[in-house]
Amino acid sequence: MTALSAHLREILALKDLDRGRLDPRIFQDPDVYDLELERIFGRCWLFLAHESQLPEYGSFLTTWMGRDNVLVVRRRDNTIGAYLNSCPHRANPVVRAAVGNAKTFVCNYHCWSFDTDGKLRSLHEVGAFERTPGFDRSELGLRPVAQVDSYKGLVFGNLDPTAPSLADYLGPFSYMMDTILDNDPGGTEFLPGSIRSEISCNYKIPAENFASDALHARYTHASGAQVMLGRQVPLLGGPDAESYQVNANGHCWEFNLDKRGNAATLGSRSSKIICESTSNSSLSDSDGLALGRSAPPARLRSSRISRSFPGRTPFVSGGR
Repeated sequence: MTALSAHLREILALKDLDRGRLDPRIFQDPDVYDLELERIFGRCWLFLAHESQLPEYGSFLTTWMGRDNVLVVRRRDNTIGAYLNSCPHRANPVVRAAVGNAKTFVCNYHCWSFDTDGKLRSLHEVGAFERTPGFDRSELGLRPVAQVDSYKGLVFGNLDPTAPSLADYLGPFSYMMDTILDNDPGGTEFLPGSIRSEISCNYKIPAENFASDALHARYTHASGAQVMLGRQVPLLGGPDAESYQVNANGHCWEFNLDKRGNAATLGSRSSKIICESTSNSSLSDSDGLALGRSAPPARLRSSRISRSFPGRTPFVSGGR
């Protein structure tokens, strides 16, 4: 693991955090970003796909894990595999399509072909390689993502073979995810026709927007709220404001009770279920779950600053 330089230690000290201020260099400094690629994107569980996007043998998509392009595919045995989308011969991208179905993936540089298990099956001018001392076809498959697992249809990957399991990584936040994923008896399904948007900014900007910045919504989304909802977004500055934040093990979510905002977007009953289930549950601070709002009622156990570090870059909204 990379040792912190004096420059990084000075930035990451976050000396004014107790006053609600962040050093803007955490969004701009390339050394901070490189450290995040190593310690966050290189070790955290990153969302790859929804199982319904890979409905049959050979279904695939390509996505990102930090700076690494990744091929995610449904294999012959119906399991889902993920591999770095880089040919082990000359590091050429093997798959250039965003989605599709294929039983074999062929690099267009030297015609090396790989099956859905990532194994090298054939190559052009095989004799030239077989004369090379030490050539072993079994060692030249696509490099697999170290760990792949799923939670109720959501497929995640981890580049670190020593990282904790997905269940341990999600921790008590899975309790909150269930309010969405168990909202309907059949679970969730990815519907085709989504819009993919790439935003030219540091990945933490949109992360914080969705996790802790509902305050912008009344002004920024005024026209959209009027057209889609028939009313304005409620004010959050009053004593009766209903803006909730939940923070567990580095995962964060913000929502409200009026069936508007992110919770309503993902499921019309979600915000009601969240608050009812939270008030009736046995979860406590000892479970690592913090739930707070602008004017906390007695039933809510704690409130603290939330920081979210999602595992995707570039940031994608409405797509995979």
